[in-house]
Amino acid sequence: MPPTQPAPLPLRLLRVVANHHVTLRMRRVTLGGSDLGGFTSVGPDQQVAGGQKASWQPPRGAEPNTCPTMRLVNPRHRSRILPACFLVALVAFGWYATQSVRPADCEVSFSAFTGSDGQPLPENGEEVTWDELDERAYQDLVASGRYGPPTARWHRWLG
Repeated sequence: MPPTQPAPLPLRLLRVVANHHVTLRMRRVTLGGSDLGGFTSVGPDQQVAGGQKASWQPPRGAEPNTCPTMRLVNPRHRSRILPACFLVALVAFGWYATQSVRPADCEVSFSAFTGSDGQPLPENGEEVTWDELDERAYQDLVASGRYGPPTARWHRWLG
């Protein structure tokens, strides 16, 4: 069966009824005229000059095919979003994969005297935090040979 050719689109003389920006990169053009009689949309998107897409929608309360609204969207601007999102995801994944982590079986335990506020008491007159005490205890375990040094997270993924 031979492929069917699309029916030629008739040329219509229309006038611009309204023209305004919907967003920064989208313009709504409302067309009107007597040549709209019998106009039927063959799909949600119609092709117009310049490689842009047009969507025909009658305004609220209007009789069908008397005053359609054409929305023009420039596809070139939309095509820049996907590479930008991919680049952001790639950078975030790279940052996550290169973070230093301790070995999976590493458990560090330590104790400290605390004040009434639940924070560790100062050592040699200097304030310390729980994270500093935890890191110090881990470094002591690495120095003793019980655990290996921290490695990049992606090393653990490879096994």
